[in-house]
Formats: sequence, C-alpha cells, structure tokens
Amino acid sequence: HHHHHHHQQSRRAHPPPPPAWKMECDAELRALLHGHEDVVRARLAESPDPAAFVAELNDILERMYRVSPQLSGLEDDKYLAGMPSPSFYLHLVDELTSLWTSVESIDHTLTKLVLRLCDARGRVHRVQVGLPADYPDVAPNVRGALPVAVDIVWTRGAGLASIVQQFQKAFSRFQRLWDILDDLDAHAHILEPEHPSHAALTRRVALSNHCSLHMEIDPERADGVPAVLHLLGAERVVRPLRDRLHSPDLLAQWDCAKSLRLNLQQLLGVTFPPPPTLQEGRHDDASHECGICYCYRFQEALPDRVCEKCARPFHAACLAAWLRALPTARQSFDTIFGACPYCSHLISVSALAQDVSS
Repeated sequence: HHHHHHHQQSRRAHPPPPPAWKMECDAELRALLHGHEDVVRARLAESPDPAAFVAELNDILERMYRVSPQLSGLEDDKYLAGMPSPSFYLHLVDELTSLWTSVESIDHTLTKLVLRLCDARGRVHRVQVGLPADYPDVAPNVRGALPVAVDIVWTRGAGLASIVQQFQKAFSRFQRLWDILDDLDAHAHILEPEHPSHAALTRRVALSNHCSLHMEIDPERADGVPAVLHLLGAERVVRPLRDRLHSPDLLAQWDCAKSLRLNLQQLLGVTFPPPPTLQEGRHDDASHECGICYCYRFQEALPDRVCEKCARPFHAACLAAWLRALPTARQSFDTIFGACPYCSHLISVSALAQDVSS
C-alpha cells in the first residue's frame, strides 16, 4: 500500500507488483472474468483497500453485462449475456430513424434516450426513456415532467412514436396552465422554485416589504383561484393582505379570462415586484441574506442565526416566527427548537426574538 505512489510514476517500466491481497473466485465469477484476468490483477494491486476494489469490480461487471437474469449459469463463451439481442437493435434503429429529429441524446449502450419534444407554444419538454433488454416485448420505462401523472399506455407494435403522441396529447391538456405560469415567471420575482420544471404547480412570489405569497395551482382549473394561497412575512404587513385574500367581494371579482398574475394583483391590491435583472441577480447577496425574508437588514438586525449544517443565515425574529408556525417545533424555557427551513437540521432560536414593529 505505501508503494502506491511510487508505482504510479514507474508503471510503464515495471510489471505490476504482486497484489497485497488475493481474490478467490467461484466458477461463475471466473467465467465472467475470463480474458480479463490481467486487468483484474493490476487493479487489485493498485486498489487502496479491498472494499474499493470490490466496488470497482462490481462497476466493471455491471458495465460489461448490464446485469440481467441471464447471467446465472453462464458458460465461458456467453460473453454478451444480459446485452440486448441483435433484433433489439434492428428494431430500435428502425424506430429511431423515424424519430431522429426528436432524439436529444442516447447513451452508448443505446438503452437510455432523451427525447426533446415541443408543445404547441414551442415550450421544450424532455422525456427520458429507458429500454429493457427485451424491448419491444416489454414496455420501456418513461419519465417526463407533467403536473399530473399521466398513464402512458404501451402497445407492443406502436413503439416509441405512440409514446411521443401520448405526451403531445398530455401537453395540449396543460397549455393554459403553462401560459399562466410562464406569464407569472416572466413578470414577477419568483423566490421558489428557483428553476421550476413543467411539473411544478407551486410558486412563491416576492411582494414588497419582505413578504411573499406562496401559491399552489390546480392544474385542471388553472384559470380559477389557486387551491392554496398563503402569505409569509411580518404580521403587520401580511394582515391587511390576508383580509383581502379572504374577502368574498374581492374573490367574486376574479376573472378567469385574465391572467393569474393580474387577478392576484387585483385581489391583493398590489403590483408584484419584477424579477431581478441579471446584473443584480439574487445571488450576489444570497450568502448573507436571511433565508426566510430574503433580506439582509431587518429592523436593524442582521441575519445572525446560522444553521450548523447548510450554513443558511436567518434573522432571529424571522426564524422564531417560522419555527412558531411549525407544528413539530417545541419550546423549552426561552428557546424554540425546530427544523431548518432548508435542510431540516435541528436549529434553535431565542423565543424572545420578536418582530418589534407588529
């Protein structure tokens, strides 16, 4: 082991040193490694410890054989057990030829591909397809970002083209939803999620005075009042907004023909601050700003409570208010204990920390 570095420099000059440990193989493993003995010996000699070698061996075997049930009972010459049959590739090449413009990437074993599809509005969607070795008799594994799980039906003869058609049909179902969210993303400062996928139905929008609006949109009724509307921020700022949010008279003015953004602005009587420009991107100060109100100064206080694990800073008052609202938090004398909003690690704050203005 201590000769390790020395051998790396002089590897070309000398044969590999004798291994410091030996590996016993059963007949099956011996058959698998047939023809690769030298490589295995060399790797065994260079591995820092047996566990690292075993992990590496496992990786090599999986790559060689894309492990499958056919591996057991392997004879010496059955090298490609577990690899798809030639007919798999012939069939796949046929299918890919007709879909080629939609294939964004494909791995070297031709068993994982990413399809790049566009919807009617030109939004780009990526669909990941994993092909089992016995494809097309067995359905592929398909994943795409949709707001609602859509059952993709596999018909043996129809192939990948039918999967593309089913996704296109699903896309058409959500055009209005995505139009509404795109409008919001383009004109408001979205705090979370930072890079929303096409499946994301929640948004947290920055309002002025360090408060924000969390919403969850019903994908089937995207035009209507969101299923969840929740205000976060200092109570004195949030209270008048919350009253408006629950006012039957104002809710009655909701107009499904308008965008969600305009309806919410009218409901709350505010204008959403625009997204930060690239120059003043949110992250210049992200390491300093409070992870709850996204500001640095708050009533002269600085964010001085820092999570031990993810290192996010918080204002004591913001953290105290956040933890008080969590059902899982608990208080002992003058300290509140609860989960960090970012990484759920245990964090504590003085219960005396208060928003002094409310």
